Amino acid sequence: TGAMNGGTLYSSSVQGIRKGSSGVPGEKYATLSTTKIGSIEKNNDIGIFGTMNVDTDHSLIDILSSKKVHKGNAKIATVLHGNEIQYFDIEIVDVKSQESKDIKGLKIKVTDSDLIQETGGIIQGMSGSPVIQDGYLVGAVSHVTVEDPLCGFAVFAEWMFYETEN
Repeated sequence: TGAMNGGTLYSSSVQGIRKGSSGVPGEKYATLSTTKIGSIEKNNDIGIFGTMNVDTDHSLIDILSSKKVHKGNAKIATVLHGNEIQYFDIEIVDVKSQESKDIKGLKIKVTDSDLIQETGGIIQGMSGSPVIQDGYLVGAVSHVTVEDPLCGFAVFAEWMFYETEN
């Protein structure tokens, strides 16, 4: 897929969810505000990169090297209602050894019963949701597995960081 450069970042608010099921990916329904909150300088397979021009009350989190990410418990942060960030339990079920950037470095599985009940698992609109393990940012959701919405993939945070330098 091709990369795009330039654009404007707007805030949004999640208004509803279509639950996913086997063979039918779910999705978030959101409305965009007219308030510009930043600019997009680069948008490619690894992520969206740019500058936010609003203050946030969120704390910074360190990135963990892909070589230190391991199978086991983790969390994703995502928004299901309005602008409220929620944290949900997942399991990292596979960690690929990668020497170059790729969007499917981690295979993840949703284990949180509340998230499963509300969304059926990973849904469209969760792309970019941070994956956090042992207090570190290890990746961001990139794909849902259509045949099993409990499973999906994430890009290593390390590749996203390196992309900001190019």
